Amino acid sequence: MMLAIAAVVPAAVDAATPTSTIQPTPSDTVHRRGLSPDGKILASVSLDNGVRFWDAQSGKGLALLKGHTEPVDTVAFSKDCKTAASGGNDFVIKIWDVATRKLLRTIPAHKDANGYSLVVRSLAFSPDGKTLASGTGSWTHDTSNADSVRLWDVASGKELHAISPDGHQTIASLAFSPDGKILACGGDDDITFWNADSGAMVRTLSSPDRDFPTSSVAFSPDGKMLASGGGDENFGRVQLWDVATGKQLRDLKGHERVVNDVAFSPDGKTLATGGLDELVKLWNVSTGKEERTLNGHTTQVLSVSFSPDGKILFSGGYDCIVRRWDVATGKSLGGIGIRQVSSSRHKRARHK
Repeated sequence: MMLAIAAVVPAAVDAATPTSTIQPTPSDTVHRRGLSPDGKILASVSLDNGVRFWDAQSGKGLALLKGHTEPVDTVAFSKDCKTAASGGNDFVIKIWDVATRKLLRTIPAHKDANGYSLVVRSLAFSPDGKTLASGTGSWTHDTSNADSVRLWDVASGKELHAISPDGHQTIASLAFSPDGKILACGGDDDITFWNADSGAMVRTLSSPDRDFPTSSVAFSPDGKMLASGGGDENFGRVQLWDVATGKQLRDLKGHERVVNDVAFSPDGKTLATGGLDELVKLWNVSTGKEERTLNGHTTQVLSVSFSPDGKILFSGGYDCIVRRWDVATGKSLGGIGIRQVSSSRHKRARHK
């Protein structure tokens, strides 16, 4: 583990566009963690390098956050919904005030030992909102020995810890435990737990047949269990893990292709998953049994999120629609169209 301090770039030129001018683009998508914890705001990203906020109930555009110079890959909200963070192909992280839509600060690029800038693939706030974790990756060179996870002080933008999960070239997902003590990292290799205060490794989660990448990780509300989703073009896997021991508890099979996102309901009894097979599934956490499959998306599902009361599930993907579902019945409650139909995907920046 290496410790370093990063400078903070002033936020003078970045701004939010007035609500009246917010329009969807042909490439807007809602990625993991795209719903604010209070269930009021949806965040989408697009090829025009912007981050858009939408009213989660009406679909009305709230703000266009401009400042990134390349497409954004990931957005995260703090638990109190006061702060948001975004990162992507321009290698930087931007911290935003959710209420005013103003840019608070820009955190400079992650770089490996050879000076290559690394694309920001994942972000997560600690429960108290004081620490931000970022995960990176590269499509152009081996970053398995790079510090691909970093912890930042949100108030100052200073780097707290740099972490190098062995074998990982891309960190696809990050999650803090509810008490903020553990950071879970998922990517190309095994899932790893890290002490959020010291940056020291706690344990590695692995199973005999675990030879596939992890796309998403999420802690249960009580912090006792971790859910992970992953797979590849030919199969999807959802696994439940005991946080204290690192042992696999259940292997949930049902998705036919990679699982992009996993989310626990607020009461921890239900797990929602969405994947490349265009399906959303609800699982009983205690039994591991699939409760229902929600059909409606016409392209892959990128994100699943529960409303704060657990009664509504939001799912978003490449089909331009954020769909709302009644969790108790599985019935569709309609959708929010945030963009035109398009199969466009984010281009991958390749820079040094």
